[in-house]
Amino acid sequence: MLIRTGWLSFKRIAYFMIDLLKHYKWNRVVYFYERNSYHNVAGPNTGHLVLSTMAEFFRRENITYLPFSTDSARSNFTESLKEKVGFSHSSEY
Repeated sequence: MLIRTGWLSFKRIAYFMIDLLKHYKWNRVVYFYERNSYHNVAGPNTGHLVLSTMAEFFRRENITYLPFSTDSARSNFTESLKEKVGFSHSSEY
């Protein structure tokens, strides 16, 4: 889990994530985001804007991604996560 990566552009965050994924030879991502996170940084829907940028770069690198908006999680976050992610993005470890 990565949080507070610093004052970077959305593009730099995407490059950082891609470098990290390549280093560990991962090719699937579940991207958790909150639509209105960091409102003070880039206004409304900043979380969604970051996700859109990440998705564009992930597609270019053939990285499979699954967005998961924490806003849409029902009252039981754990159950919502199990339904959305399931076993498709997990491993035997």
